[in-house]
Amino acid sequence: MLSLTPLQGHRLAWAASLVVVALAFRSLIPYDPLPQARPGAGELEDWFFRPTGQSAPLIFGLAACFLYTRYRAVAAAVDRPGKGWGSATLLLPGSALYGWAIYTGAADLLLIAFVLLSLGAGGMLGGPAGWRALFLPVAFLLLLVPIPAAVVNQIIYPLQLANAHASAVVLNEVLGIPASSSGTVVTTASRTFQVIESCAGLRTMSTLWMAAIVYADLFQRSRMQTVLLLVAAPLIGAVVNLGRVLSLMLNPAGEIAAIHTLQGIIMIVVGVLLLAALDTLLVRSFPADAAYLARWSPPVHESEADGAARSRRAFGLLGFLLILTASAWLIEPWQPTRMVNWSPYAIPIEIDGWQGKTIKIDKKAMGSILPSQAIHRVYTKGRQQIALFVATDDLRGRHTSLLSPRTVLPGPAFTVREQESIRLEGVDTPVVASLLQGRFEQALSYRWIVGESSFWQETLRGGLALDHSDFVSPRLLVLVRISTSMGQTPASRLQAESRLRAFLNALGPRLETIRGPEPL
Repeated sequence: MLSLTPLQGHRLAWAASLVVVALAFRSLIPYDPLPQARPGAGELEDWFFRPTGQSAPLIFGLAACFLYTRYRAVAAAVDRPGKGWGSATLLLPGSALYGWAIYTGAADLLLIAFVLLSLGAGGMLGGPAGWRALFLPVAFLLLLVPIPAAVVNQIIYPLQLANAHASAVVLNEVLGIPASSSGTVVTTASRTFQVIESCAGLRTMSTLWMAAIVYADLFQRSRMQTVLLLVAAPLIGAVVNLGRVLSLMLNPAGEIAAIHTLQGIIMIVVGVLLLAALDTLLVRSFPADAAYLARWSPPVHESEADGAARSRRAFGLLGFLLILTASAWLIEPWQPTRMVNWSPYAIPIEIDGWQGKTIKIDKKAMGSILPSQAIHRVYTKGRQQIALFVATDDLRGRHTSLLSPRTVLPGPAFTVREQESIRLEGVDTPVVASLLQGRFEQALSYRWIVGESSFWQETLRGGLALDHSDFVSPRLLVLVRISTSMGQTPASRLQAESRLRAFLNALGPRLETIRGPEPL
């Protein structure tokens, strides 16, 4: 009969646990939380600068480096675990999220489950010291979790506006180049430039925030200095992104995709150098903490006194992981039911004397609000003109959302001057009425979304992939926007309101055909 010493049993349990973890989380490699948002061939700019997410190989590699620098601290914690099992309770929510991620097929939720289970395992085997040693390497992986699209849309548009306005100010006041901004569009005598989502700077700021974490850990900066670097990193990111926008505007070849991307990468490098310069100024005032230096301490030698207790903890964790992994085989992943969705193309090109003309949709400019299907038309009746935009979202992809402040705008050069919620006859949902200011004109728009929940409900549903389960009914979100130009006087606004309501009366019977998804 095979007999193992406590130390041998402990090591065997550790090795077996690593094998079980690799099996349980095998689908994280390759990691692709938003496969619908995967860039196409030649779209390197989207890969580097899309608003949310980071490079999976880079983050996994850096996390492995963090773990390597802490292996002695991890070994010391496991060798002499401290009292306290509080962090081990993370195993419970981690297990629940693991099962849900397997069911919904959500890679980002599976990664969060891995983080919770890893921290819980560290607390179970090493107590508080084990949890602390694993915290940065494991929590660093959360940078790979994409921000819910509804939240991104609330952040990204103000950043686009800020970059457009700041660019015009710098061109006028600093460089002496006449320029004006309207909405997300900046105009000079030689060109017109639109600040799209990839130029808004959110990805640049998050990349420099990641760089600040790596920099502070690599050079063992104090806690206070680390906090200051983390606070400064997004600000530096905003500054270098503004420099990128200006360089693209001033470079005649800036519209070439390769140059567009190269300039962005160069500005990220500039941001890292600025971060290093700030660190040089701070390092004299904030010496490294002893706790930061402890991870470089000599390894603690094995102690046989607590060998049996260590083995019990290790085998307990192994048993837990085996049960968790086995349960995953019992979970049947969700499969979407084949459904028939209402299509905006059902709206005719001619409506009660209103003759429509189709306008091409710039999908790249739509960014994080790109719908499943959409039509954009201009309807004319005599001298009256109405712009109609109808979009649907079948919620199959989690990388876009119709919930965005941009959806009230008929074009990128418009900004909101006034906005209120109103009720319209024949429309069951609240309507957002917006008075818009363009570069040379004003406009009035009515926008509503059929089937939407509140912002927080949509964020929760998107973040937890609830629409990828049988626990909620299938939905189809339908966004409708009608808009028309108007003059500067109160009378012109009344006329614009009258035009919109007249067109809505004609459009109404077509919108009554909107319905939820129906099984084939």
